[in-house]
Amino acid sequence: MAAVLEQAEAAAKNGTRVDEQIAQATSRIRTHDLTFGGLVLVAFVLVYATAMILLDKYLGLAEWLRQVAFLGFLAACAGIAYATILSPLRKKINPLYAAKRVESTIDDAKNSVTGYVDAQQQGTLNATVKAALAHRAAKSVAAADVNKAVDHRGLLYLGGTSVALFLTLIVLFFVFRPAQFSSLVGRTFVPFGSGDIVTRTHIDVVRPDPAEATITTGQPIVVAVHVGGKIPSADGPERVRLMIRHNQADPNYTELPMVQGDTSRDFELRVPDHLVQYGFCTRSPAAMT
Repeated sequence: MAAVLEQAEAAAKNGTRVDEQIAQATSRIRTHDLTFGGLVLVAFVLVYATAMILLDKYLGLAEWLRQVAFLGFLAACAGIAYATILSPLRKKINPLYAAKRVESTIDDAKNSVTGYVDAQQQGTLNATVKAALAHRAAKSVAAADVNKAVDHRGLLYLGGTSVALFLTLIVLFFVFRPAQFSSLVGRTFVPFGSGDIVTRTHIDVVRPDPAEATITTGQPIVVAVHVGGKIPSADGPERVRLMIRHNQADPNYTELPMVQGDTSRDFELRVPDHLVQYGFCTRSPAAMT
């Protein structure tokens, strides 16, 4: 009787060691699956954002096309989330599979762990055989490295891809400038009723104030502007300049280069009095890209 009790106690003790390793492996498998699903979803969102921003910037995608793409994006996100996150959460990890993963980290395991788990699931063993299997399995798991039970290379590849895509978006943020990049992101993720793509350079008229001031014929006028975003080169075709015409129907303008003011973003020009005539009309003189 004492021998039977000792066998039962030994089997329980060894079984506890094996069960702890199986539980750790199960937890790591679950964490790996959920992390993998999350990275797949993140990578997909970044791919969609990068592709749509570039296509919209250089092709000027129609509103209906952006809306269809966004609805498809939402459907794909839902499918990915279900397949890689929700579905694994609903499924129970088979202890036999976890035992196999533990055995993969043991040299010459000889199915000791899977054999014990399989016998546990069947539940038809006598105390002596159960104690022997538990002892053999416990001896094997003592040499196991549960941290290696799951192959994390897929996570590294997905993580690297996600980082690369995120860095690409950062580069586009600086290339397109914050205002234009924000408008492109808005058109990508809020395509219903979104506005036009904001230019990288925008102009605020500082003088005259108000901008539609009434000017007497022959009276000189000072026009001053503040340039936001990208500042055009002074020698380039998109240089800051004042364009003047005296007839709205006239397609030709008189171009006058503006000079830099107090800061690198401030420009002004004193329009000569002989150019100030009835019907005088100006147009903001900056690059709109």
